Amino acid sequence: MDPKELLREAEKLSDQLQKTRLAVRLGKEKNTAKCRDLQKKHARIHSVLREKELETTLSSSSI
Repeated sequence: MDPKELLREAEKLSDQLQKTRLAVRLGKEKNTAKCRDLQKKHARIHSVLREKELETTLSSSSI
């Protein structure tokens, strides 16, 4: 995936996480692990974005 797609996915997960947290607080959602899973997916995407950023920085500075 390119960085733009990853950012879109991270934004989508962030929205889902916010909605799920609200649903848990309102008692509509009982599965609190769903929040944790969404949060982990969001963090993984940001880790991949950071890796790509560092790769481009290192490859351009070593030339």
